[in-house]
Amino acid sequence: MTPNGVFTVKQVRPARDGYTISRPAIPGVTWFSMGADTSISPECYDHPTLYVIAEGSEHFILPAGLVPVQAGDLLWVSGGTLCGMQAEHDLIYTEISLTKETVMNNKIIPG
Repeated sequence: MTPNGVFTVKQVRPARDGYTISRPAIPGVTWFSMGADTSISPECYDHPTLYVIAEGSEHFILPAGLVPVQAGDLLWVSGGTLCGMQAEHDLIYTEISLTKETVMNNKIIPG
């Protein structure tokens, strides 16, 4: 726990080699820890999804190919887009599922 009383994703669900672990935080928000040599096959949501990378540097699998990500990155995936993950090393991230009615400002652009 940090001094302000907030848990970090790593503290809540540390990565373990060979395991992909998910834990719901609140409705629409899920924490993921992917251990070394794990993957999530591409799946498609009907709504946009925002991925916040907390730790690690690996690849998301999108129709355009592998997209490298690292700690501190945000990845916006439009609804109807196949998206998977591939981790050769530990990867910890948060998945935020946005409803179709979610309005984002024009500073966030899909892709």
